[in-house]
Amino acid sequence: MSGVRHIIMAVSAVLLCISSSGTGRTSSGLWPMSGSGAPELEILDSFVASVNASRVSFGYEYTIDDGRTEIRGSGFVEMQGDSYRADGNGLEVFCNGKYRWTVDRESREVVIESYDPEHPDYAVNPAALLKYFGQAFEVRDFSRPDQSSVEYLLEPVSKDMDMTDFIIRISADGKSLVSASFSTGPGTSAEFSVSSFSFSPKREDADSFFSFDVSDLDDSYIVTDLR
Repeated sequence: MSGVRHIIMAVSAVLLCISSSGTGRTSSGLWPMSGSGAPELEILDSFVASVNASRVSFGYEYTIDDGRTEIRGSGFVEMQGDSYRADGNGLEVFCNGKYRWTVDRESREVVIESYDPEHPDYAVNPAALLKYFGQAFEVRDFSRPDQSSVEYLLEPVSKDMDMTDFIIRISADGKSLVSASFSTGPGTSAEFSVSSFSFSPKREDADSFFSFDVSDLDDSYIVTDLR
């Protein structure tokens, strides 16, 4: 599955922007989020609370540039808690919080992987980012580029995170993720724009909706089960 890691990383980045940010957590040099009274942080807290209480859906476009090759893509994501579905650039990704299925219908290939909460892989596992975002990132700074939005500069807590200069923009009413950008190494950057962002009531059939049934596939598919 050529390019799977890049695309899943792109989706991961978008998803972590709207995950539990853990604004009450601090470390040396970082903003004291909880109780600071800053309205910008209240906007972020309100946004996070809405995400945690709802089913979220949005469309996205991204560009990843390493100075030699530029990868562009777009897709649609629906998520609820640790579970999500992502569809874009010929790939479909399903995760029910326990397992992840990456489906490439053009190549007629499916890869199934376990979700290991004890050893989360932040770079390729959006579920890990959703559940452990507060442990992975903290807010370094924030600003208002205009009256309609707020930008937040995030910093990875772990030195193992190959991600720097992470900036997300949220609408000033706290109801929408607008964009995100980050670097994944020297000379490599990624930018995202988000559209059709919406909150909806949680699905009651979440386990089946966010899972993929390989028994529905015909014999031409190669299924690699890594669980």
